[in-house]
Amino acid sequence: MQVVLDRSGVEGARAFLDDVTVGGSIDDEDELWSRTLRVLFSIAETGIVINLRKCRFLVTSAVVLGLELEAGGFRIGRKFL
Repeated sequence: MQVVLDRSGVEGARAFLDDVTVGGSIDDEDELWSRTLRVLFSIAETGIVINLRKCRFLVTSAVVLGLELEAGGFRIGRKFL
């Protein structure tokens, strides 16, 4: 999946197994949506199916593979300590 994201050329796009994050400033919502759409289209072009019901958009933090991701970086999730 990271290969697909790298080919898209979208800054801040990262893959964690089958989870994808698109980072950016929540203060520039237009740029964040632009990045997100470019990532979604790049993934769809490969034939990979995206389950939009499982997607979350414009969040300031998320838990991915047990890591808590937020603007300042990441840490091991509290429930895993």
